Amino acid sequence: MAGPTFNRRRALLGGAALLGAPLVAGRPAEAAGPDPIPIRGRIANPSHRGQRVYTGLYFAGPHNRNSIPLFTRHPLNFDRLDWRSEADIRFSLQHLVDLGLNTVKLSYFGHLGDSDDFAPTWLFSQRRWPHEGGSGNYTEAEQIARVRQLFDIAHGMGLLVAPLIEVTPNNKFFDYFPHALDELLFRAGWLLKHFGDAPNYLRVFDRQGKARHVLWQIEAIHLGDVDPVAFAAGFDTAAQLLRERTGHAVGWGLDVTPLPPYGPHTGPEPELLRDTASVVMINPFNITSQGPGAFEPQPDVTEAERMEYASAITQRWVGSGIPYVAPLLPGYDPTPEVFPDLTAYGFNADWLSQQRELAVRNGNAGVSFDTLNGFTEGYNTYPTEEDGDTITVWARESVAAHRRFWTSI
Repeated sequence: MAGPTFNRRRALLGGAALLGAPLVAGRPAEAAGPDPIPIRGRIANPSHRGQRVYTGLYFAGPHNRNSIPLFTRHPLNFDRLDWRSEADIRFSLQHLVDLGLNTVKLSYFGHLGDSDDFAPTWLFSQRRWPHEGGSGNYTEAEQIARVRQLFDIAHGMGLLVAPLIEVTPNNKFFDYFPHALDELLFRAGWLLKHFGDAPNYLRVFDRQGKARHVLWQIEAIHLGDVDPVAFAAGFDTAAQLLRERTGHAVGWGLDVTPLPPYGPHTGPEPELLRDTASVVMINPFNITSQGPGAFEPQPDVTEAERMEYASAITQRWVGSGIPYVAPLLPGYDPTPEVFPDLTAYGFNADWLSQQRELAVRNGNAGVSFDTLNGFTEGYNTYPTEEDGDTITVWARESVAAHRRFWTSI
């Protein structure tokens, strides 16, 4: 991850848990067959109706050489991840299928040049990929065709897709929402207009049992003073305007964690978001960014303190009554060459076990790996030179454990 876009998010990333901790008998996992009853937060697409959401943030397309080029984890089969052919796309997506996931949470930094400079990968790039040997810009039709190709291939592999709207210097959600909606409406409207008709665009049920097209929003907070009532109402206002412009009902999946660590957490209040029509799930990006108390320099924050903080955030939002998709993070590794002020943590058996336990017991609407292929800071689930298949096996077993745990719920 790279540049100013990540100055806030990178500080958020922190670690938690490993393999082997037995799950205490209690709740079961998810039924295999379709659920005919619309349940808030469950998938509404006919192909996956009634299922919980099993997903991970996915950086799609060839690696962006304008982004930070230093990988702290190096994927095996690196030559298969450059997206020069449909076979490479299938190879990449097959990893999601093999983990037991049903949804691609597609990172979207914008399509008017934002992704050219800040995104780790180039799917939405306006500038022609250097991998193709050309120059100049894609037409909008060419950009759309690239993304449609991903939707189509994912559909053939049984995967649903929905975008996560990232923040960039041109889209500072945490500064403008809910006072100004134009930038959010432009980006969300473009996505819905061009991809909302895809049969595998993720739709989930809202609290009235109606299907809504999911848009994930990163950093759904405000950095200044904001009325939490107006903040919650802003999502319904935006959803209504998008419905009028695109014909699609929007269901928001929100990352509600404070950024940076020990930063302000203003705006999202559980009881207010619970009563909105358009918020369909809470899905934090990372809940291990800090300890529970006063500010401490990152090197002084222990893994136990990070997990204590993660547990507190989890309980706050699980108790909200809003469907909760629990995040799973194998660890965080900035290395001194990438972000020298941050500390690595996780990637050990105890951390992975605690992460899995927390997510399995509390992810009433599913689980999310953030991210699946973020090699620059180590938060990925692909087999790598450094970890072999340890994280991959942990991820696959975590999904299986979650399904077992929630089967009869």
